Amino acid sequence: MSSLDINYLFATQANGLGGLLCGLVVAFKQAVPEHNIQIPHLPAFRVKRLPSIIFVVHLVLFFTRLIHVSFYIETYGMVASWVFLRYYKVQDGIRGDRSETFSFASFFPDAMEPMLKPLSTVVYRAMVKIKALPPLPPRTLPLDGSDRQRLPSSTRRAPTCTMPSVVVHSRCVRWMSG
Repeated sequence: MSSLDINYLFATQANGLGGLLCGLVVAFKQAVPEHNIQIPHLPAFRVKRLPSIIFVVHLVLFFTRLIHVSFYIETYGMVASWVFLRYYKVQDGIRGDRSETFSFASFFPDAMEPMLKPLSTVVYRAMVKIKALPPLPPRTLPLDGSDRQRLPSSTRRAPTCTMPSVVVHSRCVRWMSG
């Protein structure tokens, strides 16, 4: 259905940049979670805290009516980019980023993580059951990579890990250099 009302063209605001920027912040968190950011006259903080800081700032600005952008756009941008990077993005033959530093609970303060991990597990299993998210891939190698040398090169795959990113990074570096 279309309308010839000119107000729909010029008077209606469509805001999508906020969601795009929030998605970019989530991708930045995935790329360098332990990097420190120092802004003059503000305390330094780690990149892994940046999405939650942006979320809280947008929430406060939205409820105080200092911004007119719909808050759900920023929230959707963060959640959509996290779901894509966590479950669908294929990089180096590995689908998604299953590290603990990029889990849903890692977006919240450390005190809330123990409460959120069981909840996020239940939600993930429900989403897999209705086929909205892909299931975890089966592990093909032990985490230490001890069977890697016995496999032909065509079947070698990077280990899928759910450990902290520092451990995952060191094992993946050893896997790639060995």
